[in-house]
Amino acid sequence: MSKNIEEMKEEYSMLQNVKLRREKIGSEALIIKNANFKNGMSGIVCENTKFIGCYFYPDVSIEIISMNDVTFDGCQFMSCNFGGGVWNNVTFNKSDGRAKFFLLGGMGSKNVVFNECDFMGVPENEKIIHENYFGMVGTHGHAAFFNCNLKYVGLEGDDGLSIKSSRLEKVYSNIQSGKCDLLLDDVVSKDYFDLTSSKFNKVEMRKTTFEDLRMVNVETNALMMGECTAKMIGHGLKSVDATIRDCTFHDEGDPGNPVERRYSGFSTYYGKIDHLSIDNVRFGGSNGSLFIGGSINIYHDPKSLKPSKPIFYAEYGKISIKKTSLKRASLAYVHAEEVNISECDISDANFDHSKFDILTLRQVALAGKIDFTNTIVKRVTQENVRRDSKLSLIKTGAIIDI
Repeated sequence: MSKNIEEMKEEYSMLQNVKLRREKIGSEALIIKNANFKNGMSGIVCENTKFIGCYFYPDVSIEIISMNDVTFDGCQFMSCNFGGGVWNNVTFNKSDGRAKFFLLGGMGSKNVVFNECDFMGVPENEKIIHENYFGMVGTHGHAAFFNCNLKYVGLEGDDGLSIKSSRLEKVYSNIQSGKCDLLLDDVVSKDYFDLTSSKFNKVEMRKTTFEDLRMVNVETNALMMGECTAKMIGHGLKSVDATIRDCTFHDEGDPGNPVERRYSGFSTYYGKIDHLSIDNVRFGGSNGSLFIGGSINIYHDPKSLKPSKPIFYAEYGKISIKKTSLKRASLAYVHAEEVNISECDISDANFDHSKFDILTLRQVALAGKIDFTNTIVKRVTQENVRRDSKLSLIKTGAIIDI
């Protein structure tokens, strides 16, 4: 039988006054069970407390100063605002959040865990603007999600965000701290997982499936993807190191449509990566391919008073590609110090308008039409390169010995 928290006079008093709680029960845990929170509370200092089966009503605001050693078991947060302050050793077990709920710890929060929780916000409404139609969950410190269902929500974890064995749908995260280590392990993401314009320290993705991974203009020191399946749009991605291994990238777009080709498979259009390593990567769908080149700025107007670049070059230090199909791949408009391609099949690919200091081809098969128009390569090394009888190398205006 549930009661309003105000009717639980002893528990309510101790929840509002941490000194009173210490005087009455000392180091014992304060247990608040089946309480309804219909009215707002503020200035809460909560320690060694267990909330069991509690219900936080819509439009209620619970303002936290701090929480230490607190658990929520089977609680529900319905379009309410619960958060603020520093959370330490706080666990949510089998709890739910719905609609426009905000469940957010403040800066400096640590060891905050969401276990077997089900969070679902409200889907965006294209007819109404200037309003957040998603729920929000996490902290401005560290947050970890295990075995959770996350749908129509934004995730926060400015110092660290971990998502394991969970199911996502239309989830976004816009972390700007540059300190966050983001980990996704054994995750299934339907529709999109949107990290657009975020800034991380490290991004690691393992054994995860994405229908649509959006990493446009993401900045990170390291990106690691292993045993993942995805369509990845990473235009403008900036990273010191990026390692992609044992992954499959897909897209079902029209391979004859040049616009769709820019957004296919694995794309880091006009990115800037010091070291890009691609090993044993496969491409599926009618149009899946590797696009790590730059592009022409179709909006560039040389007569305009506003400065703009006519070409967006993709900039790399070293590119290493191994055991990967480069059918219809694009390395056009690339500036790179060193490009190493080994144990690959290259066909109908674009290397045009690029500049490489060193290009090394080892155990490579060349077929179809390969475009090197206006490409400059200072040194080419070839070992065991096989050429198809119908191979066409286009080298108009190029400086390359191949």
